[in-house]
Amino acid sequence: MPILHGWFWAPEKPCRTATELVNTYYQSVGRNGIWLLNLSPDSTGLIPENQLTNLRLSTQVINNTFARNLAADSSVTADSSNPQNSPSLVLDDNLDTWWEAAQGQTSAEITLELSTAVEFDVISLREAVDHRSQRIESFDIDVWDGSEWTTADTTEEGTTVGFKRLIRLRSPVKSNQVRIRIKNSRLEPTLAEVGLYKQAELIELPVISR
Repeated sequence: MPILHGWFWAPEKPCRTATELVNTYYQSVGRNGIWLLNLSPDSTGLIPENQLTNLRLSTQVINNTFARNLAADSSVTADSSNPQNSPSLVLDDNLDTWWEAAQGQTSAEITLELSTAVEFDVISLREAVDHRSQRIESFDIDVWDGSEWTTADTTEEGTTVGFKRLIRLRSPVKSNQVRIRIKNSRLEPTLAEVGLYKQAELIELPVISR
C-alpha cells in the first residue's frame, strides 16, 4: 500500500533484509554512531511482521557475534605506557579504566598474545572518551602469520575510534597474536577495551513469491 508523503503518494520502501540490517549496524554503531532502524508502520499503524522477523534475525546474529571476546585471556603488552594505565586494562571489561601511552607519545603499539590461535574477522576498539576524550586519528591492525606481521585486510581504512569502532576483515584469519598500531593521535592515545570476534553465520529466511 502506498504511503502519503506531503501532497504526494509514494510507494512503500522494500523491507530491508537481515544482512542489510547487520551491515547498517556496523556502519553506525561500528563507526561510533547510533543504529537508526527507520522501521515504517503499515496502514494499521503496526510494524509489518516481515520487518520484525528480519530485525529479530539480525539482532540474534549481532548478539551471537559479540557474546564472547576471543581475546579475553590474552597477555597484553605495549611499546609505550603511562605507569598508571597498563596495557592489561584493555581486557578488564571496564570502560572506566584504560591503557594510555606515555606522556608526549602520539603513536604507539599494543599487542595481544593469545594462549592459542583463534579465528576471527571482527576487531572492536573503544577509547576512554568519558575520561580522556577522543584522540586516535589513524591506526592499522596487524596479524602474526607465524613468521612475520602482516597488515590485516580490512573492509575500510582505520581512522578514528571514539566510543566504539568495529573493524571487519574481508575474510576470517587465524592467529595467536594481534597488534593495534596507532599511527597518529591528537594527544597520548588511549584504549579502554579491545576485542576479537568471529561473525556469526547469518541464514536469510526464504522469500516466498506469490
